[in-house]
Amino acid sequence: MSWELFRTILNYISGPVIGAIIGLVTNYLAVKMLFHPYKPFKIFGVRLPFTPGIVPKRKDALAHGIGLAVGEDLFTGEDLKALLCTERVESKLIDSIQGALQGVSSRSIDDLISRLSSEEKISEVKDKLSLVIAEKLISSAQKMDIADIIAKKGKEAIDEKKSSLGMLGMFLSDGIVDPLLEQVKDKVTSFLDDEGVATALPAVRDEVDIISSTPINEQIDLSVLDTDKLRGAIVEFYESAVSKAIDSLSGELDICSVVEKKVKEMPIRDLELLCLKIMKRELRALVILGGIIGFVIGIINIFI
Repeated sequence: MSWELFRTILNYISGPVIGAIIGLVTNYLAVKMLFHPYKPFKIFGVRLPFTPGIVPKRKDALAHGIGLAVGEDLFTGEDLKALLCTERVESKLIDSIQGALQGVSSRSIDDLISRLSSEEKISEVKDKLSLVIAEKLISSAQKMDIADIIAKKGKEAIDEKKSSLGMLGMFLSDGIVDPLLEQVKDKVTSFLDDEGVATALPAVRDEVDIISSTPINEQIDLSVLDTDKLRGAIVEFYESAVSKAIDSLSGELDICSVVEKKVKEMPIRDLELLCLKIMKRELRALVILGGIIGFVIGIINIFI
């Protein structure tokens, strides 16, 4: 090959090749200058241009912009509600609650309360509950006029026995029995008023201890519960609680500030790796595109 032919071919290909190299290098440097250098360089106290890189220099503004975008447009309170109230989340929640209820039902009330309070407090609560039950029990007996019922039943029993007592039954006339039963009625009434609660209290306290120490599923037949209604009630309660919680926290749940703070606190190196992880393919394509454009421009220059 002659030197002239070599020079001619070199003249034709040098322009596109040099253009491609310039395009590749220029775009590569542009991409690198997004993040590098991390800190400003100074010579004799004068900061060099383009230092630090664009992202480090505008990190605070970038963090603020990302925070606004995420908090106001990409992730609002309604989005959070929709995320927490999906069918999949609610299904898992229901399964978890039902599993927890099955576990709770096999435990006694004492076991459950002991996790929330001390033994002294539990005993105090049982004493107060026993007193309330005893008072309600005696009050119900008084409202039923249990003394009068005892007197009437006693009169019926005596009347039934008269015929079998022979001559002795003749002496059990109404004039004798009625005043006696009236005294019994008065004694019962007085006993209920004065000593009823105190007398019933120990027995009631024993029953409270038995109930509270017996597993719940041994006292209540949980199989009668409608599973579908239970699931529906759980979903309704959960959705209502989520809605109210998010509405009440809307002023305090500042997603914008949280995201902005996180971005500001993130080291530049980590931020660069994050961006490259997301846009690595696009940035590489941008560098290659620079080479292609430079190559095309070099070809165009041949014909100008």
